[in-house]
This record gives sequence, C-alpha cells and structure tokens, in this order.
Amino acid sequence: MSSPAGGPAAAANPAVPEASSGVGVGGKGENVREQKKALRKRIKSELKQMSDEAIGVASAAVAERLLSFPQLQQQEGGDGGGAVSVYLSMPKELGTSAIVSGLFKRGKKVYIPKVLGAASADMRMFPVRSEEEVASFPLTKWKIPEPSEELVFSREDGVTEGDIGVIIVPAVALDPTCNRLGHGRGHYDCFFERVNKASTDKGRPPPVTIGVCFDEQVVDCIPTESTDVRLDVVVTPTRTFRRDAGGVDVDSGPPC
Repeated sequence: MSSPAGGPAAAANPAVPEASSGVGVGGKGENVREQKKALRKRIKSELKQMSDEAIGVASAAVAERLLSFPQLQQQEGGDGGGAVSVYLSMPKELGTSAIVSGLFKRGKKVYIPKVLGAASADMRMFPVRSEEEVASFPLTKWKIPEPSEELVFSREDGVTEGDIGVIIVPAVALDPTCNRLGHGRGHYDCFFERVNKASTDKGRPPPVTIGVCFDEQVVDCIPTESTDVRLDVVVTPTRTFRRDAGGVDVDSGPPC
C-alpha cells in the first residue's frame, strides 16, 4: 500500500506533484478561485509534456483497475449495478476507450455526457448503444466524439432516468480525500445534484462517483468552495483512494 500524495512516497516520487505554495490551502471567494485557476494552469502545462505512449499505458492501467470493481461487473439476471456514465476523452486526458469497451463487453448500459450550453445545468447524459456508434460520432473542436443535438434529443436523458449506478468523472486534478478540480464550468457538480435526486425519486441509492486521472494529477489538497462535490473514489494507474478511507491508498473497490 503506497502513501497518499504529500506522504513519504509522494515526496520521493516526482510523478506525484505536491500543491504549490498558496494552492490547496483553503480560503473563500476570489482567493479560492484564483488558487483553482493557478492549479489548472500548472496541471495542464504538465500534461502537455506527456507522450502519447505514456498516456496510453496509464489509461490502460486505470481501465484494468476500474473494471475490476464489483459495480462494473456483469450481473446475472439483470444489471444490478446500474447503468454507467463515462466521459469520452480528449487528447492529453486520461483515455476512456478501453473503459467504454469493457463496459459494453460486460453488458452495461452506457451514458456519455453532452454539453448543450454554458449554464451548469446544460449537460445531458446520452445513452450510446455500441462502440461502433461512439466511433461514428464527429469530433468536436476539442477532438472529442459527440453525437448531434438532434440525436441526443431523440433518446432519454440519463440525468432524469434514475438508472445510473456509477459515474466515471474526468478531472483536471484530484486529491487523496476525493476532492475534484474540474474545468470550472460546474457541469458535473450540477449533474451530481440532479442525478442524485432522480435516483432517490426512483428508490435507488445515489450513484457511486469515481474520478480517474494520471498520477501526475494528484495533489495534496484541492481548494474547494461550498458548491464543490467530493467524489466517492479516485483511481489512478497505481493507486485507489476512497473518501471513506480518509485519503489512504486502498486496494479495494468503491463502497457499495
């Protein structure tokens, strides 16, 4: 079991950056937003230096760890673990193609996000039917495959269906206590609130939220605001952190 970021192992491992001075030390309002902005800039700069080969190796390692979780296994007599929401990755981001492939092989219903506007509530969860359908989507300016708006509105929205059991979440940075730094538009924080309500209305437990990232994206402490939502689990190529484990690297999957 390795130490969390900031512990002895992190200090000896340059692949696990510590938060720079003034980042992740807490605060309110503009102070926190400036800390977040600085952290985003630093992490994105570091990710630009990663080779495609390193990204591929790390992404495969995360997929292997993630797909071993009980909630993502094929269920006898129905999908007892619920549907899975997973983002489609862009360049210099932890790749999700192997995760998507593994989910379909396990018979999972898969949703992908589609952002339709600038407001935090402007994100739907679109049900995709196969890997082939994903491959057929045109690329956005961020090189992300996405369905057309017309196609999105022709199918149900996973945000309100209440059948999502696991959400695999992208991040700019994560910390060992499962705080997340996103791109700053609030789409996922708003999504968590809405999908939790839908699950409750359908008599289901809230989805398990899992942040995935490179080891290079784990920092000591993410600066947070009251609207930020902590995740249940963080998975990197070499470590798994659970919120209920208090920032300790664990070997088991997410809480049931």
